Amino acid sequence: MRNYVLLTGATGLLGQYLVRDLLRDGHRVAVLIRATKKQTAEERLEQIMQMWERDGDTQLQRPICLTGDLTSDNLGLSAEELAWTTENCTTIMHCAASLEFAETKDGEPWRTNVEGTKNVLDLCKTTDIREMHYISTAYVCGKREDLVMEDDLDVKQEFRNIYEKSKFTAEKSVRECDTFDKLTVYRPVVITGDSQTGYTSTYHGTYLYMQLASVLTRNTEPNEEGKYHIPVRWGLTGEERRNITAVDWNSEVICRLYNDPRAIGKTFHLGPSDPITMKDAIDYASEYYGLTGIEFRGTGRQPDEPLNEMEQRLWSAISIYGSYDFMDPQFDTTNLQELAGDIHCPKMDYEMARRLMDYAEEDRWGKRKKPAPVPAPFSLNEQLEKIAAEPATDETPTDIGLDILGPGGGQWTVSIAGDKIAGFRKGLAASLAGTVSASAAEMEPVFSKSDAAATLLAKALTPQTI
Repeated sequence: MRNYVLLTGATGLLGQYLVRDLLRDGHRVAVLIRATKKQTAEERLEQIMQMWERDGDTQLQRPICLTGDLTSDNLGLSAEELAWTTENCTTIMHCAASLEFAETKDGEPWRTNVEGTKNVLDLCKTTDIREMHYISTAYVCGKREDLVMEDDLDVKQEFRNIYEKSKFTAEKSVRECDTFDKLTVYRPVVITGDSQTGYTSTYHGTYLYMQLASVLTRNTEPNEEGKYHIPVRWGLTGEERRNITAVDWNSEVICRLYNDPRAIGKTFHLGPSDPITMKDAIDYASEYYGLTGIEFRGTGRQPDEPLNEMEQRLWSAISIYGSYDFMDPQFDTTNLQELAGDIHCPKMDYEMARRLMDYAEEDRWGKRKKPAPVPAPFSLNEQLEKIAAEPATDETPTDIGLDILGPGGGQWTVSIAGDKIAGFRKGLAASLAGTVSASAAEMEPVFSKSDAAATLLAKALTPQTI
């Protein structure tokens, strides 16, 4: 019986939280990660896991790391990893997406959101994965001013940008796929940083205006009151609604619904019950940076008079994201309220906005160098390879699990024959005689002993920890 959920998009902002929260809920997780020129897939995953360990001051399980690329056939998996996925994964959570609002030279966002999703669907058919949890977006609704219901999709709507159209096309292909017995769709609105810590790994959307304010205050002399007076004429009334939610809330809700059999087959708008207004958002940034001079004109159009520097920057930004400032749809959340309405959705008040801007400034708006992963105390995988290469006995092997936490950790199924390790494979099998759970540092002395296999077997069949 297969027992892993395969998660795509694990290095993205929401994906990082889903990795953590799925593991905390006790799920066995495999992640698809693309290697970069500077880091292997394993190194990218380890960087994320060690970030969560520093944040929570605890050691975590390690997901199974599969090196691949969403835009390649079979997601770029090797023959060995494809076979592993077929044998071990019964469910997929497809979170990977491109957030580009304008088409790039390499074909984004269509390349990832549409073609990548098609590759995911093809993989599911190849590996017989029959359950899909798809992270879409509420903005598949396009240009709509009426109430958008959770079951709505194709109502012949127009789209504001290629991102919306690509996600609409991808969701439609997911729904039309006949591979799945179970399909659950999650549609977040605009996702911002962590409501408690301010953490984010990406600066899009609402961050753009915060960053503009930051840049201008660094290049403007304050007045005698210590304020930065920069006259700005904006075409808003200030009462326009904005649907913004924190990444930690989104992950908590998705994991709650993932664990609830009643959610299967439904679609969920992950939107706030109490949206903020554009005046709120602008006032928060103005207060934080000491800005004055913003004038809400409510015309919806650029002033006829010449624009100052701030206005030029602002109206240029509006060409990318501004349509959401003038019109953010109202989303029905009936299904969400029924099954996860008790999970409080933090409203972006000034204190939360301050935490977001504090983090952004400390992070130098994404330019701060990220801490390198702490080197593992030793490679358990290498030790297993050495021991498994020793001559085995003719005894019938017994399968035990190694669930090793922290740097250097991972999950393996080890076959024990007598006092020998007869073989091993990554991942925890669905049926095991027992499981050893320990940190990598605790395992090092165990594997330095000649009777390591016997020690492991004894520990696995009695207590669940070393």
